[in-house]
Amino acid sequence: MNKHKGYDEEYYFNNHLKKVHARYGIIIKRYYRYIASYIFANAAKISKQNKILDIGCGVGILVEQFTKLGYDAVGVDVNVAAIQHSLIPEKCFLVDTTAHLDYPDNYFDLVVSREVLEHIPAQEIDDCINERERVSKDKMIHIIAVSERGASALNDPVHVNVQSEKRREEKFTEHGYSTIRKPKRFFLSPYGSSGYLMFVKK
Repeated sequence: MNKHKGYDEEYYFNNHLKKVHARYGIIIKRYYRYIASYIFANAAKISKQNKILDIGCGVGILVEQFTKLGYDAVGVDVNVAAIQHSLIPEKCFLVDTTAHLDYPDNYFDLVVSREVLEHIPAQEIDDCINERERVSKDKMIHIIAVSERGASALNDPVHVNVQSEKRREEKFTEHGYSTIRKPKRFFLSPYGSSGYLMFVKK
């Protein structure tokens, strides 16, 4: 997993906490509420109280919104500063790697990640997908920085594994998954609609 030295307290304060606690922070939280509800939970057709795992949860903005919506959500992250400054510390946990998670098999109804897969080195990606599969009930949704996004994905120094949408789909196909929904028309993102991928076990 990517434990880039840039992911320190200053990074999480300037890029997340400062914005969330600003006067316009309510807009940011509403955007994350939209992602949690429409892009993740509704698309996956899961019910309230179902278990959700957010991989690479950062300071827990998505976990917080899932919880407020009534889902049983938790998050994990490999960066110490993220967990130390979590908005919902009782639900966000530090892990050494997402290739080994301390959860039972088939524990989560849905596994999600937002802007995470591009941070995982290519040689580790299969182990990480296998572990997500192990703890899930065969349903995942990932928002990924893909090459179609151009400079915002390709020029970020902490993006160590940027691929095209097609290559991402091919990788999950290798693991026995199919892509079943890509709501591009309604997917609102500052980077465009590319990189929303939902995978379900065939």
